[in-house]
This record gives sequence, structure tokens and C-alpha cells, in this order.
Amino acid sequence: MTRPEKVVSFACASIILVHAVASFFPEERLWGVNQLAYIPLVPRWIIIASVFLMLIPTVNRTLYDVLARFFNLAEKNLKKTHRYYTYVFFSLVSLVPFWMFKTKTHLLGDGYLRARDIMGGAKFSVTEPLDFYLHALTYRLLKSDGFQIYSLLSCLGGALFVFLALWLSCLLGKENKERVLAFVILISMGSVQLFFGYVESYTWVYIGIMAYFLFSLWFLEGKCSLIFPGLALLFSIGLHLSALYLLPSLVYLCVSRARGEEKAFNLKRVFGVTVILLLVGAGLFILSIQHPDKISPTTYLVSLSGAPEGPYSLFSLSHLIDMINEQLLISPIGIILLLLIVFLGVRRIDRGDRTVVFLIIVTLCSLVFALVMDPKLGYARDWDLFSSTGLGYTILGIYLTFGLFRRAKIKRLEYIVLALASTAILSTLPWIYVNAQEEKAVQRFEALLALDLQRSGYGREILAYYYRDKGAIDKEAEEWKKALSVIENERYLVNLGGSYIELGRYQDAITAFRRVIQLNPNSADGYYNLGIGLARIGNYEEAKKQYQMAIEKDPDLLDAYANLGVLLIGIGDHQEAVEVLNSAIRINPDYFPAYYNAAVAYSRMGRAKDGIKLLRAYLERNPEDYERVSNLLQKMNIDLD
Repeated sequence: MTRPEKVVSFACASIILVHAVASFFPEERLWGVNQLAYIPLVPRWIIIASVFLMLIPTVNRTLYDVLARFFNLAEKNLKKTHRYYTYVFFSLVSLVPFWMFKTKTHLLGDGYLRARDIMGGAKFSVTEPLDFYLHALTYRLLKSDGFQIYSLLSCLGGALFVFLALWLSCLLGKENKERVLAFVILISMGSVQLFFGYVESYTWVYIGIMAYFLFSLWFLEGKCSLIFPGLALLFSIGLHLSALYLLPSLVYLCVSRARGEEKAFNLKRVFGVTVILLLVGAGLFILSIQHPDKISPTTYLVSLSGAPEGPYSLFSLSHLIDMINEQLLISPIGIILLLLIVFLGVRRIDRGDRTVVFLIIVTLCSLVFALVMDPKLGYARDWDLFSSTGLGYTILGIYLTFGLFRRAKIKRLEYIVLALASTAILSTLPWIYVNAQEEKAVQRFEALLALDLQRSGYGREILAYYYRDKGAIDKEAEEWKKALSVIENERYLVNLGGSYIELGRYQDAITAFRRVIQLNPNSADGYYNLGIGLARIGNYEEAKKQYQMAIEKDPDLLDAYANLGVLLIGIGDHQEAVEVLNSAIRINPDYFPAYYNAAVAYSRMGRAKDGIKLLRAYLERNPEDYERVSNLLQKMNIDLD
């Protein structure tokens, strides 16, 4: 074996061994490399042994020869096809695995929050304005489930990601072997999970950042104007503000001399970058105005200090271990390539190479961002916020490694290609597999919550929503109780009470809602839900008072009017019921429950015609609801006509 092959073999064996050992400690802080822990023992060892076999030169080269014949045949058939058409073909084909192995749960990150927001009619988010608007607009156009919208756009983004990876690989590699290796590395990064139906806001910003790197390298090659990387970065920042960490690299491009240029300074270029920076500044100013709360930028940074057992601090061991876990999750091969350069050719790096300088700046900015930005949900669950931080040093590693091989005239890359590819697959495929298996994804998520109890409250909330959607209300209630053990707040208590209502545990629900009111005497939701609980045990007078209090605290809480109306009908106070329900109709003329309940009240009063008149008024505004109104009235033995 040559020296580069030995270094790669040792590094790959180390990564494989780390995965093997970590698989026996699923509850330790090894979340970046312990995905094999959720695979049964026998298949786990078969996988590990198979990848180790790829490091044996004879086995490696035999398999490579088999694969090479297949790729040579494919290349021969595609040779007459335009390169970009080929890219489009493979991009479309990639939609199949992206959709087949899409994540079955939405536990990581803010998936439940994002999807529910767009289904609730929200159109704007401060931290990801363009991404949120894109998903909200698609939701309104397709009128589908919010989770499906995010999944669909995630997989479509995956096809675009494959296209950019092919294009970027062609730019980085001069020979087919180099291009294949670059492509395999890029598509086997752990961050590719973003494209398997992932419900969150980082899929498209990742694509934008990848396009920024592509156009930046093109610019440094003298093949395009600076406006292309500039617009790509501006678009990325609009998708998600996390892309701001790349601004220093754009400034470097502005003052750098591209290949073929006689001088670096270019007035048009400086003007263009200045305009982009001004647009970014103006956008941030507008977003700060839109934000309901005035938040200092330091709110988003990891605390500088804290007791070892206290807050998650900048230089705490947990934070540093999490950073290592993140990078091992998203780009173990990028780390191996940098180690290869350190051991074999760090002195040979051309410090005057502007591409190298650009990628070093990107790498430093990425790692500083990963170090100082606060993972609000805990690093293991906010992994997607930092998913793009591995791109810079991975591309840098590819670029430097290829340059090293060319200078050393290393022609045989077969061993290195397959060793790196198999190690990358070992790192990434179990991660994708676990997220695609519902039971295993929940099991892993439970283990993640145990890593950081102080930040586990919101995770418990996510699990509670998950169990609610599955119809497991008893498990939902348990998750709300666990969330409350971390932090007692109004939202958790209201939802816990709601679970108790569903389970028929009305006294427990009443206790929870009374606690809500103790925490917040102005909580309309607290009074409203307390009214529901009291009504369920037959305490109608007290329930009536609670509904009235809810309306007093929030005159627009239409459900309180509707429930109060039903209660009044039930106790025979039909006239007051009509007055309450007509108040709701005045607030929102399209609120159907108020019309229906008012019609019931009129019917009980012997004034069915007044009820029908009311429903006709509703149908004039909502003619598409004719069948719905007609079916309901049939139950009341009232003829709409």
C-alpha cells in the first residue's frame, strides 16, 4: 500500500471502530456516531464487518473492478448525451430513494411547529422569512397537509441537491475517478438527511449555500461574474438567517483577483457587494421591526460561562463533545481528507491559491458559527441548524486532496475511492435508516432527550403531539407531565388538561386548568377549558361563569361563545343562548358552529324559521357548505327548503 492509502485506511478504520463502539452506548453523548445502536446486534456486526472488508486491498480492488465495469458501461451509453441532461436525469432518479426512505416522524427540530404554523394560516417567520413563505405559498396552492408539503419540497430539494453535487464534482475533479469520488463524498454526507422528506427550514438554505460555493469556485476560475455567488448568498440568507456566517467569504471574493484578471480591485464588483450588504442590513432591520419581542443578538449565542452541572456553556465539555458529534454526523469523510492533508502535504499547500484561501475562510466561519451559536433545543436535536457547517471543509479537503494527488502523480485512486465511499455509507445510511423507521426514530429521540434534561421540555411537547396524532392519548398525557417536570408553563398545562378531557379524567383536567389560571389570571384558554371540564361533570353554573370569564379575557375566542351557547341550550336558557351565539356571528360571520347552535336554540324555542333564515344567511357567504348544512339539519328534522 502507498502512504496515502495507509493514512486513509487508518482513518477509515478509526471511524468504523468509533461507530462500532458507540453502538453499545446509545444513552451516552455519542449521538453523532451511535446510529448502529438502533440496529439489531447480528445485522450490526455484519454491516461493520462488511465495511472493514473494504479496507483489505484485495477485496477492495476486486469490488472496485466490478463497479468500474458497470460505471464504464453507463458512461459509454451516456457519452453522447449532453452533460447537463445527464445531471437532470440522475437528479430526477434520485427522487425515488428520497421519497421511499423519507423520515416517518417529525421529532427533530421544529418540524411540528413549522407544519402546524402554515396549516394555521401563518405566512411569516423572522428567522427563515423566504423559506417559510415558500412552504406557506405551496400549502395554499396545493391545499394539502402541512407535513406533506414540507416532505414534498424536501425531496424536490434533494433532486436539486444531486444536480448541484454533480456540477460541483465536475468542477472539482479533472478526471472521472476524481469526479466520482467528489460526488460520492458530497452525497454521502450526513446532512443529506435534509432531503429525505425532512420537515424543517434548513433544506433549501443548504441548497442555496451549496450553490454559493459552486458559483464562488466558478468565479475564482474566472468563469462567471461575482453577481452569481452574491445573489446565491443573498438568496440563502433570505431563506434562513443562519447563512449570515458566510458574509466574510463574500467580502474576500470582492477583494480577490479571479483567474485571468490583472488586478483585484474592481469598482463594479465593490459596488455590487456593497449593494448586497446594504440589502442584507435593510432586511435585518425590517425583520427586527417585525419581531414582536426585542431580542439582543447575544440571546442566540452560547453562554460564555456556567457551572459544570449548570447551563450549557461555550467551553463546557458537553458543548465541545456535541460539536465533534455534529461534524462526525454530517461529514466524517471531510475530516478524514483534512487529516490526509495534514499528514501528507500540509507544507505543499499553495497559500497563494485563492480557492484555498476562500475555502479556509469559509471553514473558519463555519466552525466559529458552530461553536458560538446556541442550539436552543440542544445540539443533538438542533443538528440541522449546523448541517451546512461541514460543506466548507469537505470541499476544501476534496480540493486539496486532488491537488496533492496530482502533484505527487498518484494515479491509482481505486483503493481510496472505495475505502472512503464505504466509510461514508457506514456513517450515513444507518442515520437515514433509523429516521425512516418510526419505532427506532422515537427510541432514538427518547435517548436524545435524556442527554439534556434542562432543554427536554420542548422535546416532550413534540412527543406529546406525535402521540396525539397516533391516537395514543394516555402516552400524550404522560409526555405533558414530563414536560411540566422540566418547566411549568401555561401551554403544557392546557394541553395536559385537554388530554385528561379526552381520557375522561375530568377532575384531573379541572385541577390542571385551575393551575393555568393561577399562573396566568388573564388566560382565556384557561377559563375556557376549565368551563369544558366543569360542564363534563355537570357543574353547569360554574362552567357558565368560566366561559363568560374566557369571553371577557378574549372577546374573539369564538369557541367559548359556541360552548357557552350549547351549555345554555342544555339548561333551557334558549334566549340567552341565541344572544351569545349572535355575538359570535357578529365577530366572525363565517363561524359555522355559532349558526348551527343558534338554529338549534331557535328550534327549541319553536322559532325554526328564524333558524333557517340564519342558516340561509350563512350559505349566502359560504355556498360550498350547502351539503354540510343540509346534513346537520336532517338530524334536527328541519327542512332547509
